[in-house]
Amino acid sequence: MSVLLSYKDDEMYFHHSLDATPDPSEFFMHAHDMYELFFFVSGKGIYHIEGSSYSLTSGDVLVMQRAESHYIEIDPSCPYERVVVQFNESVLSGLDRDGILFAPFNKRIPGRMNLYRREDFENTHANFYVNRLRSSPPTTRLYVTSLLISFLLELHQVFLGRHDEDTPPESTTATKIINYINLHLFDKLTLDDISRAVYISKPQVCRVFKKATGSSVGEYVTAKRLLHAQEMLRNGVPATSVCASCGFADYSSFYRSYIKHFGVSPATTLRGS
Repeated sequence: MSVLLSYKDDEMYFHHSLDATPDPSEFFMHAHDMYELFFFVSGKGIYHIEGSSYSLTSGDVLVMQRAESHYIEIDPSCPYERVVVQFNESVLSGLDRDGILFAPFNKRIPGRMNLYRREDFENTHANFYVNRLRSSPPTTRLYVTSLLISFLLELHQVFLGRHDEDTPPESTTATKIINYINLHLFDKLTLDDISRAVYISKPQVCRVFKKATGSSVGEYVTAKRLLHAQEMLRNGVPATSVCASCGFADYSSFYRSYIKHFGVSPATTLRGS
């Protein structure tokens, strides 16, 4: 991946990136603790979010809430260009006390109402913001934040006029699996439980889930649990309590998984809270 422009601090990450010959193996399911705006500039692919699939065209915008799993199934025959802005609530601290601008992220079911098309926005405003980000001078937080707030205001107006039926139905087997997992995320969760809940065999569960998310059930569950664990630690909850609350069998497995995923220990996150 070639990063053409970027800016990063503790509360925000922006990048404008281009893969001239994208390698599909480099794009895998992930989730993170920030909100994300994804602007699709060019390429050919299908974006998978919590079991829903969206075929992308130039000018599309995707919104992802915190801990919402996603990945792109990219066609390697076309250059892949995108602009991504990830941010925390604190970026708008004092400006949006009621969380109005977070409605398109939070006031919907995960995996639903993620996609906005170019024509959804008046006067192609989405393209205006993207073009400003792509052609910006040396990127600063003020520059990115001002464009982010302007776009979120526009996005909120579009969101208010949308209906849930605009997006893929919830009744797919993959979505049923994902909904069941998220409902029982912190329980002692097994493939047998999932298989019985959705009335298909365990091998079928694994195949359907892998196709929909790009990851195994175990990888998905661990990633989701760790994101919740990180949030609890940042809120000052002791690591041993976090381990028990987030469904890990024992502290040693939680500790190893946490370091592998975040690169720091639970204690380091707790101290920084």
